[in-house]
Amino acid sequence: MGTLRKRGETWTYQIFLKDANSKSKFITKGGFKSQREAKNAMRELENEIQNNGYINEKKIKLSDFLDQWIESYKNNISLPSTQYYQNIINRINKYMANTIINEITPYLLQNIYTKMKNNNESNWYISKCHRVLHLALKHAKMWQLIKDNPCENVTPPRYKSSNKPKVWTEDEVNQFLNLIRGKRIYLPVLLAVTTGMRRGEICALQWDDVNFETGYISISKNFQYDQKKHTQNLDLTKTNTSNRSITITNKLILELKKLRQFQLELKLKLGNMYNDQKFVFADEKGDPMKLNYLTQTFANEIKDNNFKNRIPFHGLRHTHATILLSKNINPKIVQERLGHSTVSITMDIYSHVTPNMQKEVSEKIENMFV
Repeated sequence: MGTLRKRGETWTYQIFLKDANSKSKFITKGGFKSQREAKNAMRELENEIQNNGYINEKKIKLSDFLDQWIESYKNNISLPSTQYYQNIINRINKYMANTIINEITPYLLQNIYTKMKNNNESNWYISKCHRVLHLALKHAKMWQLIKDNPCENVTPPRYKSSNKPKVWTEDEVNQFLNLIRGKRIYLPVLLAVTTGMRRGEICALQWDDVNFETGYISISKNFQYDQKKHTQNLDLTKTNTSNRSITITNKLILELKKLRQFQLELKLKLGNMYNDQKFVFADEKGDPMKLNYLTQTFANEIKDNNFKNRIPFHGLRHTHATILLSKNINPKIVQERLGHSTVSITMDIYSHVTPNMQKEVSEKIENMFV
């Protein structure tokens, strides 16, 4: 029913309930010095609410609950994920905004999905709505607002998904790098395909993150694009596994040193006109490279050079992982370089590489025994 989170140096708890006037609300209180102190205070209030029968579960509209849920849950996910979830919620509300949450049954949901299908909603989108609703109502159950999660007994429509990500071969990578050599986008592309870094991580990389002596770079920051405000915001990476240190090639080290020297000379030339923010990829004023510039310039270079296999910039990350796995690099190492939370996530995404790996294993085993 309640959640805990750290704000700065103190802890805060939040409890979702119905007040005496049957209005949905959160009770939030912060300033606790420790997690245990906040948890004890939250439990005390929950017991008081439980004993006094303060919560009226019957009148909470799904739209009200989803608004409060995403407001709380967004602290655990990235800004793009929050905006994605909000788009899904808006679509769910289109069909059942006024539905009372503890009156949602599997039968009702199944009919809603049928109605969505009849309105030409794709099976893929209905499935996404189901996943988000399942997650939200899972929290509603945890918070004791509903007894059961109706999504657990509903089957969303199936859809065929191509899990194989769009990637380049080694030859295609080298061909493209030769085409863009000397251009501003060359080094970000080289970094992406040799490290598997995300677009936001590349743009957020600063010189303090690069260790030329050890050949490691530290990834702890990420630029996120706000679709509503059309701005990019610098933030820390969301998970411990996303916060990582990885090795870079000698060629990349050499190219980065050249770039660093160029920036120092430009700073000396422009003086106070250059706003040195220590970003590796900065414009002539010292400001960080824009996320959309990187994406669009990459797409334009592919188009202008009549490159047949067109992939998005994120495809360079997939290319990095696919090439490593095809070279029989330990999946654990690939997982660590990508910043995935588990090896299983890595192998699920790049399952298209597995058959070739299995074939090589069979060939090696065959040569072992008479």
